[in-house]
Amino acid sequence: MALPSLEDLQKILEEVTGQHPGLASYFQTLACSYRASYRETDNLDNVNASVECFRAAVRHSPQSHPDFSDHIQNLGVSLSDRYRRLGDLQDLHAAVTLDKTALALTPSGHPDEPERAENLGASLADRYLRLGDINDLEAALQAEELALECTPEGDIHMPKRLNRVAQQYTQRFQQFGNLQDLEVAISYYQTAVDLAPLDYPDRAGLFRGLSMGLTDRYNRFNNLEDLHAAVENDQIAVDLTAEGHHKLGDRLHCLAVSLLDRYHRLGDPEDIEKSLESAERAFLLLLPEDSDEAMRRGILGEIYRARYLHSSNTDDLAANLEHTGKAAELLPPDHPDLPRYLSNLGISLRVRHARHGDLQDLNKAVDFGTNAVASTPAGNPAFPKYAKSLAVTLKERYTHLGDIHDLEEAQKMAVAAMDHLPVGHPDLLDLQVILSVVHSEQYRRSGDTALLQDALNTKLHALSLTPKNAPGLPERLKNVAVSYLDRYIALGDLDDLEASVSKAQEAVSVAQEQGTVYADDVQQLAISLSTRYRRFGNLQDLEEAISNEEKVVAMVSEDDSRLPGFLNNLTTTLMTRFKRLGNMQDLEDALHHNSKAIDLAQTGDPRLAHYNHVHALCHLEKYWKFGSEQMLNDGMQYFQLAVELTPPDNPKLAELYRNYSAALRDRFLKTGRISDVYEALDKIDAAAKLTPEQHLDRPGILCNLARVRMTIYHMQRIALSKLDEHQLNSAIEHDCEAVKLSPPGDPERPQFLQSLANHLSDRYKALQRQEDIEEALVNYRSSFKTFTSSPIDSWKSGLEWAELARIHAPPEALEAYRATFNLLPEILWLGSPLKVRQEHMTQIEIAKASGSAVRACITQSELTLAIELLEQGLATIFQQMLQLKTDFDTLPAGDAQRLRQFSSLLYEGKSTNPLAIAADRNSLLLEIRKRPGFESFLLSKPYAELCMASTNGPIVILTSHAQSCDAIIMLNPTSDPVHVSLPDATVKQLEHHRSALQQVLVRCNSRTRQSESSRLFGALEWTLKAPVKECFQNLLDFLRNNVVQPIYDVLQSHGIVEGRLWWCPTGSFTALPLHAATPHDRFIPSYTSTLGSILHANEKPTETPAQLALVGVTHSQSGPGSHLTSVEREVKTILSISANHPVPTKSLLGAQATVSALESQLMVSSWVHLACHGKQELSDPQKSCLQLYDGTLELESILKMPLHNSEFVFLAACQTAMGDSKLVNESFHLGGGLIAAGFRAAIGTMWSIRDEDGPRVAEIVYKHLFRAGRAPRVTDTAEALHLAVRKMREDGLPYERWVPFIHMGI
Repeated sequence: MALPSLEDLQKILEEVTGQHPGLASYFQTLACSYRASYRETDNLDNVNASVECFRAAVRHSPQSHPDFSDHIQNLGVSLSDRYRRLGDLQDLHAAVTLDKTALALTPSGHPDEPERAENLGASLADRYLRLGDINDLEAALQAEELALECTPEGDIHMPKRLNRVAQQYTQRFQQFGNLQDLEVAISYYQTAVDLAPLDYPDRAGLFRGLSMGLTDRYNRFNNLEDLHAAVENDQIAVDLTAEGHHKLGDRLHCLAVSLLDRYHRLGDPEDIEKSLESAERAFLLLLPEDSDEAMRRGILGEIYRARYLHSSNTDDLAANLEHTGKAAELLPPDHPDLPRYLSNLGISLRVRHARHGDLQDLNKAVDFGTNAVASTPAGNPAFPKYAKSLAVTLKERYTHLGDIHDLEEAQKMAVAAMDHLPVGHPDLLDLQVILSVVHSEQYRRSGDTALLQDALNTKLHALSLTPKNAPGLPERLKNVAVSYLDRYIALGDLDDLEASVSKAQEAVSVAQEQGTVYADDVQQLAISLSTRYRRFGNLQDLEEAISNEEKVVAMVSEDDSRLPGFLNNLTTTLMTRFKRLGNMQDLEDALHHNSKAIDLAQTGDPRLAHYNHVHALCHLEKYWKFGSEQMLNDGMQYFQLAVELTPPDNPKLAELYRNYSAALRDRFLKTGRISDVYEALDKIDAAAKLTPEQHLDRPGILCNLARVRMTIYHMQRIALSKLDEHQLNSAIEHDCEAVKLSPPGDPERPQFLQSLANHLSDRYKALQRQEDIEEALVNYRSSFKTFTSSPIDSWKSGLEWAELARIHAPPEALEAYRATFNLLPEILWLGSPLKVRQEHMTQIEIAKASGSAVRACITQSELTLAIELLEQGLATIFQQMLQLKTDFDTLPAGDAQRLRQFSSLLYEGKSTNPLAIAADRNSLLLEIRKRPGFESFLLSKPYAELCMASTNGPIVILTSHAQSCDAIIMLNPTSDPVHVSLPDATVKQLEHHRSALQQVLVRCNSRTRQSESSRLFGALEWTLKAPVKECFQNLLDFLRNNVVQPIYDVLQSHGIVEGRLWWCPTGSFTALPLHAATPHDRFIPSYTSTLGSILHANEKPTETPAQLALVGVTHSQSGPGSHLTSVEREVKTILSISANHPVPTKSLLGAQATVSALESQLMVSSWVHLACHGKQELSDPQKSCLQLYDGTLELESILKMPLHNSEFVFLAACQTAMGDSKLVNESFHLGGGLIAAGFRAAIGTMWSIRDEDGPRVAEIVYKHLFRAGRAPRVTDTAEALHLAVRKMREDGLPYERWVPFIHMGI
């Protein structure tokens, strides 16, 4: 029948008065119908109606009536139903009272006793959950056990009552942690499931009960099998619950919780998605005014937060905060679940702060966490969880604001949480890790290494107990890496450094296996690697660090509050690489990243001081690079801002003072402002006082302090003629302490030793103490026995050592030069762009250093060492190119393949990260050199190998020095080199004649290949003070009489009067036409830039059949320009000569001579003839180019080509072999570059040639090479050019037309 509406029922109730047994029965029946309908529909009106009807039944039933206890019982049940729907405490209290009364009215053994005991147990349990009164929990368990005891075996209610008893044991376990209660509960849960038949009405509820017990046991013991079983049982419960059932929402909610737990354990994204799906379904099943809304919003908030931490999707973060905030708002102040939602809200705000950096979020997070802890009784089982969360939030706020009170409170919360957990509880590990992180922060603040050790031990213990597949494993590995690194920085133990790198690598590796890599894990790996680089100087570590930091920056979004810190870390590492390799792009990138970090940082962010500090360092590096006072002043502004923003107790203050002091000292040296140097002393002195004795930074600070004192000493000595021995002696004491504190192998130790040596030398100059010189030499010597983190600084110190030794201990000067020149591979790092390496050669003045080294060797008759050093100094880059093309057949197959792969990537420029490839290649070479027989593999060649370059004729090396000019003749491989002094040739004279030659060439307009109509000989010649012919005669006479003749006399004395002769000019001898002053009737002259290129050419196999490519460019595509009318005739002349010889020939003439066509021919042809314009870029030699029909082909591109077949190239173009004072030697003009690219020999021109001279010389050259009866040989090319030039001289052609032609190579 249709039930009356609530309004109609109210009218009925108002009309009925007095007591009447019939009415009691009527209202009882009506109430039962309303309750049944409510449980089917969840209609709130029905539960209200059932309560009113049961109340009416009680009113109309006298206490003596046999059904009175039934009416009392039913009213209590309905009030419990309404409480569970609306959460009204009055309903709950009334239900407990009525349930107690009903049970008291029931005789022992009565059939209703079990049900009424069960009802009482249920209402008491609800009140315990609401108010937390332990007495209610004990009474509930007692009532449920009574209900179970009174239930006969086989009774249909047995499973339900077993489940109810189990729930009370579960609650008591959660309250007191008694493991026996937990095991009893699970036993009851399982028995209930086992006893229930398949058609049991609430079988789903039994599975849900078993899941509760298993979840508790998982939370206690972390057994994954329990977690899987809990999820499985919750899924069964949901599957067994029909759509529309009033319990479906609860069971979906519980399934969502179990799936979330498993996601937190295993990190499977499928679990988080299923959890969210279940929670959203449960939320949609809520009815208006449902008291479960807070609970269901709460779990939704937790799920969205977990998914945000996985995906970084800000929509998830917003949903998390919305649901968590609403859940907290829905509950009254005294609700027992409110602390949970307050704590969750604090966590969510902390997460949002981590993303956006708003400090208000962090402050609110602390407030909510504090309220959660304050409103939770100490005995509440949830207290440790809330206290743990608050500890993390407080520690986070300390990190950002530096308030020591937050750190102290974080420690208190962690300790309080631990005190409330039983021994063996899994949360103890997390709390111990939190406490260890707090200890690490306290160590950084106080320097107490005991705290550091405690932190590491705790983290190691937590790690040892963490399962290998746990989602938290990467985090714990990272934490251990941090502590190992802290201890290394504090105590300098190298094992700690290696452990830090190893654990950080393992953290990232495990995270990758788990499919979730976090930016913080990768960042820690980068920090550990960059620290190891600073200790050992392995560029591979530095490259990996930069690569990882670039990944970190790419992993986070622009609105992530961590991004400024990540950008700043990348800035620092890029600056480290700039200091090592000198690539300006690294410094520009560093400035860009750091500027962005400053722009993104929130106002009040305590890290802003450090960002400004790093920005100041970037400007300081630019100042050191370019010397601009404005750059220095810009840096000073950022230093001052950093100091203003840094609190006095900040642990980074010492580092800031150290660098600020260096900048002040630099500004004094730049401007002479005396106040700067004294402020520099104040700052560096303060830094020293702030730095503990065992701190890794202390030696560097002391070294800086010594430099500042020496600056004051020199200022007083020069400006005031005052000898301040106090400053001098104090500086040396600081240096001595720095050396003492720096461990052997520290890459900064060489700088400390060199600083000490330099200052000892200064003291010798002041006080003439011989022991100072002896100690200075000892320290210089020691400084070169370990790797240095600053090879350019050590290069300068090495030259100072050599000069000091030259004066006081001449034999040691040679040791100094050898040690110094061994730094060149580090300075001219193979992975750096060629332009950067060339800039470094200029920066370190390698030509000047080479001249000094050779002069020292000659003075002590060490000519073989002179040749080795000269080859090492002038040919490092050249040899690097040759090494990249070397065959590695002597190596084991695996090593040969790897080395060939690395070399190919570098040579052809195919790597996106050449620095990393170079580092990998270098590491492989170090491994190879550890094997017997390979100790010197690809190292600088000793004289025993270099001398083989003179197999086919003597090589004359010319060196210039301010004290003298000299020649060293390598007669042949079996004879000792011979020294020839050139007393009548001085550097001043050589530079004069070089300048005169340049002026003559300008007058002749001889810098580009030109036709007769465009040349300017007549137009400018009238301005000359002397005729061109006379200028050339003067130059050649000088070379012949003062350079060539003394050499020729020595050759003649050794029986060498004709044949091949190689010139190897260096320094001021470069760009002078020595070949033109050579006795042309006796010797066939050639040039070589390095001995290595001759050796390489001799060793290169010649099995490739000859194939000739002819390229003639008459004009460019963009316009006729300077039309080379003779080029076509030149090409056709060569074609006619080669036609009678079986050599495949390909010609590219006019529009055919494109860049791509020439590139193709260069890679397949062994002989190449280039008749075109050429251009030499003195500022950037690798940009020197051949000008073709549709564009230019730069030397840089040619150097990257795999020219495996290359033999000989004829460069009938201008400026292809033009030396210049800006070049160290002639390695990087176009001709020398093509030799480096792989050609064994080349003909080029020192300046432009007349257009008609190209065909003239080419005809004679190729007729000789392609003469009948023999295949063309590259070793004949020098003789062929010699014949052509001799014919030009015999024909009376002027000097400027025959002198420019030169031969290079074998």
